[in-house]
Amino acid sequence: MKTLIIYKSYHHQNTYRLIKHLNDKEGFTLMDVDELTENTNIDDYDVIGLASGIYGFEFHKDILKLVSSGKIKNKKVFLIFTSCMDKESFASTLKKEVMNNNNIFLGCFHTKGYCTFGPLKLFGGVNKNLPDDADCKNLDHFIEKYVN
Repeated sequence: MKTLIIYKSYHHQNTYRLIKHLNDKEGFTLMDVDELTENTNIDDYDVIGLASGIYGFEFHKDILKLVSSGKIKNKKVFLIFTSCMDKESFASTLKKEVMNNNNIFLGCFHTKGYCTFGPLKLFGGVNKNLPDDADCKNLDHFIEKYVN
């Protein structure tokens, strides 16, 4: 199956590290949400991954906007995110939007990532060196179970 991962990752590149691993291992196509144009044909792909860090307790607003626009419909969709706290509830809004567009929701992978948000910056941040190789292996298991 041809898989596209649309992502947004910019503070510490935590999410990008995970999806780059998938690109190297599985050959998934990666596209920053900012690179999408009217000429991007999402219909060329069987499976869509949506990946982001967590900003204000949810996926990046550009990922949410893309899904809300209805451009991703009738697809198999999975989610990947990294955050300061490993809480699946951060994906609840996006999951609802994905399912509203007649998509098949495959699952959600989430793990902790290095974070220097707000006062955490004063202490050097939390979750240093995350995600790591163990997180990549857990992601591999997720992909094998839910996507491949």
